[in-house]
Amino acid sequence: MGRRGPLAKKPPQLVAMPLDIDDSLLMPPTGLPSGAKRLYVRLAPSLLEDGRLRLETQHTLAVYCRLADEAERIADALEKEGIVRQGPHGQIVDGRCKMLAGHRSTLLRYASVLGLEPTGRARLQSAGVIQSVQQTDAELEVLFG
Repeated sequence: MGRRGPLAKKPPQLVAMPLDIDDSLLMPPTGLPSGAKRLYVRLAPSLLEDGRLRLETQHTLAVYCRLADEAERIADALEKEGIVRQGPHGQIVDGRCKMLAGHRSTLLRYASVLGLEPTGRARLQSAGVIQSVQQTDAELEVLFG
């Protein structure tokens, strides 16, 4: 009971749940590198189960996996070769550092779109796309390594 009378009831939220789960979405699209395929296979089951992986978001997940694989390879190469090298006029920072930073910011945007991180998942829940879900260990490992 509010100060000015009974509180208005909120209309029930409609939640869009997939009517039939398309198992073909569990298979990674052709053309993905092996590291991206492994990531896709790890993430796809939980995303499909929660309704976050659909035919229209499969490409987004594939791009996310490809970027994550590429960022990992760049980070490994920088770790092995070093970030700074000596040039004729002083120290030179490897250009792949800027590339890696760009990949990581893009990965965060894709993670938000897919609901792989808390703010993205909250946005999808408030829009009624998914119900409240817990992140799986695979999703957390991908995001926070």
